[in-house]
Amino acid sequence: MKAICESAHILEEQNELEKAMKYFKKSLDISQEADFPLGIGNSYRGIGRIHWRKSEHEEAILNFEKSIEISKNSSNQDLLASVYIDLGNIYDEKYETKKAIEYYKKSLDVLEKVHNLHETARAYGNLAVTYQHLDDYNKGIEYNTKQLTIAQNLHDINLIGHGYANLSYCFAKIDEFIKAREYVNKAEEIALKIDSENIMFIVYKTNASICKHEERWDEAISYFKKSMEIVDKLNALYYLSDAHFELGLLYEEKGDPKNAKKHFNIAQELYSKLGLEKASQTIKKFQNTDRRSNK
Repeated sequence: MKAICESAHILEEQNELEKAMKYFKKSLDISQEADFPLGIGNSYRGIGRIHWRKSEHEEAILNFEKSIEISKNSSNQDLLASVYIDLGNIYDEKYETKKAIEYYKKSLDVLEKVHNLHETARAYGNLAVTYQHLDDYNKGIEYNTKQLTIAQNLHDINLIGHGYANLSYCFAKIDEFIKAREYVNKAEEIALKIDSENIMFIVYKTNASICKHEERWDEAISYFKKSMEIVDKLNALYYLSDAHFELGLLYEEKGDPKNAKKHFNIAQELYSKLGLEKASQTIKKFQNTDRRSNK
């Protein structure tokens, strides 16, 4: 059973989501038959993570809550901390940032007792991303720095790559472009070394922000489109909707209202499909762009 669950995690990391889902469900069946609580809890968590990766938020929450119930009853604090992080991710994507921060901090409270440094780094990194979504990039830098310090002590190259990538994006957003370039180059080197599309997605966004600042519009658009190709392939509608929104902003700043309107419209449709309140922001932005294009 353990080998099946580990195979599922590897497939998830490789973005083979449908195959991973089959393995997690197989692990759940075997664990339930053997009455093995830890296996059941891990399997529900895995199933929830695949639903999350596919932007199926309600199904993900349902499975995470089942995992929490199992982990509390079995006193498995490591699993409990991990699922709290996963729930934080869900609520961050639903733009319920207070709930997201609450779950990340719940996770950190548990992790302080069990001393799981890998998950502590993951909690700090995800908490940083929520603050980035709140446009609080200084908080983002603070928590990304904590994540990166732990990751470097663990010599975890994947976590280090994410730390560099997210720091580069934060520095670009506050116009500290020397630091942004330094960290994005380190992130890209790691992403290519370990073949991580998830890290490269952030690298492309940072490079797009740098090119946008320098008014190298065609390069900025090219980087944005490369980031969108990754999330489109993964069917990650949440990230794809945000990517179209950001690309619309880029076209607007470039002075191309026709393409700005096109991407705001796509973002609006995707946000609405996901049932996210952020759709109202894109509608407003779309309408403003439409009025300007008719002047």
